Amino acid sequence: MRAFRKTALKKTGLTLAIAAALTAGCMQGCNKVEDPAKLMADAKRYEEKGDHKAAIIQLKNALQQNPEDPEARYLLGTIYNKTGDFQSAEKELRKALSLGMDAGTVLPELGQTLLKLGAYQQVLDETKELADKTKSAQILTLRGNAQLGLGKASEAKALFEQALGQNPDFADALIGLAKYSLLQRDVETATNLSEQAVSRSPQNIDAWLFKGDLLSIQGKLEEALAAYDHVAKLKPNMAAAYINKAFIEIGTGKFDAAKADLDAARKLGSSLSVLYTQALLDYTQQKPAAALESLQQILSKAPEHMPSVLLAGAVQIALGSMPQAEQHLKHYLKKDPNNVYARKLLASVLLKNRETQRAIEVLSPSLKKVKEDPQLFAIAGEAYMQAQDFAKATEYFEKASDIAPKNAVLHTALSMSRMGQGESARAISELETATKLDPKSPRAGILLVMTHLRPQGIRQGARCGKGTGEGEPG
Repeated sequence: MRAFRKTALKKTGLTLAIAAALTAGCMQGCNKVEDPAKLMADAKRYEEKGDHKAAIIQLKNALQQNPEDPEARYLLGTIYNKTGDFQSAEKELRKALSLGMDAGTVLPELGQTLLKLGAYQQVLDETKELADKTKSAQILTLRGNAQLGLGKASEAKALFEQALGQNPDFADALIGLAKYSLLQRDVETATNLSEQAVSRSPQNIDAWLFKGDLLSIQGKLEEALAAYDHVAKLKPNMAAAYINKAFIEIGTGKFDAAKADLDAARKLGSSLSVLYTQALLDYTQQKPAAALESLQQILSKAPEHMPSVLLAGAVQIALGSMPQAEQHLKHYLKKDPNNVYARKLLASVLLKNRETQRAIEVLSPSLKKVKEDPQLFAIAGEAYMQAQDFAKATEYFEKASDIAPKNAVLHTALSMSRMGQGESARAISELETATKLDPKSPRAGILLVMTHLRPQGIRQGARCGKGTGEGEPG
């Protein structure tokens, strides 16, 4: 028995020793430190294949080993730029700069980040010294785009022309001049410059993206989609091509196609652009709660992402949350006071809250400048109706109806303002037009019956009044 126990104990001890050795070996393997140079090489290889997610993971692993590696910081910043995470891009690029990386390498990339963040003055301030030293077409164009962002069109034009003086085929400068031409409402020149950019630099992704955008603005949607498809062929990992296609598809009601393109963009890495476009798709499909969820993710990271601020205002209106809608829209208009759509939305919120005078004040700047916007004039008509200024209301409803003569709602609104002025016959005429345009409209039909009855009732009342005065029974 003792011999058996000794043998068993020896076997048990041997087993434990083997297990301990295996555990130690496993722990050494698990804790194995990978060479930062290999991690960097892996990241570059992944990035060349368009696998941004894997590249970011390897770069973060490399930075855990060596947080002060400027090249890893720079490469990580450039990838964040591609995925639309501009806050993270700015952080990494500034770190690379502070670690001593060449400003001539970092600042052009950092400048693009700041442009995306709307920090136009920062671009000018931080590239001034480099611009004075190098006079490079790239930096001059970067500064030109910053001036455009600040609304200084003539200064921007001069910088783009200087850039082309340095490099006549520089596509980004040609695109810059095309943007300037669009601001001058010279679509023909913008188109010519766009064609020059793609013909002189046929592999330039930004040139093809701009061409697609320009075609989209002109309503040439199939040609625009073809340009974005060309971008996807040139660079399959370019999320912007799929996102821009999705925008067109949302606008034309092709929601399944938009979803497919958004899914393709999302596989390349989630970004603010993907989230924003998803929110727009959900809002357009009357899913405001889902849209708000995406917008909250954006605004938690980038509270100054102004397209999301504006869309959040519209979404909150759809959800019936008027105080939140007003807050977003007021914030947006501080940044972009000339945006007519934002003013229309804010005025609608104020009218729902019966803040009539404030609504009129919000609309006033746009009413002085805009000549062809039936929706703007209709909202103004509604505001003046609420203020019981029926003459003004009629004026704006007439303007709206002249632009959109087949809109039954406008004719109904115009009839009500005419009724407020006591013009019953003209009110009936407008209502009859509304019911012809939209026979299924219950509101126009009911108002028409009531309007026909109203003059008769008034005449009967007048006769009764007269009879009573003469001592006759009423």
